[in-house]
Amino acid sequence: MIIKLLFNLAPEIKKFDAKGDITNFHLYDEEFNKHLKQKNHENYHNIQLFLTCLSLCHTVITDSKEITKTVYQSSSPDETALVNAARYFSFVFSGRDINNNIFLEIDKNRV
Repeated sequence: MIIKLLFNLAPEIKKFDAKGDITNFHLYDEEFNKHLKQKNHENYHNIQLFLTCLSLCHTVITDSKEITKTVYQSSSPDETALVNAARYFSFVFSGRDINNNIFLEIDKNRV
């Protein structure tokens, strides 16, 4: 099944999470949000997989300027925007360790 995504850009929607601002990303789509919130919807699992891929498949690194604020750094603003999109929906890339293991938080649960 293919995820149906209809993105309507909304001006100046700001969101913050526990680790700081979510920048370089603006989205408003009622249908997408509805599918994401309804666990029994036929598209829910596909959206979960899509957001997981966005938060795992990238070369972004984290820059913690303060203990409570994490900023993403990458060579491409598009790549940063995709990781921020996942973060916006609570799929938070937390960083990598020295062995390149990726740390991810989904709905505030570390996986």
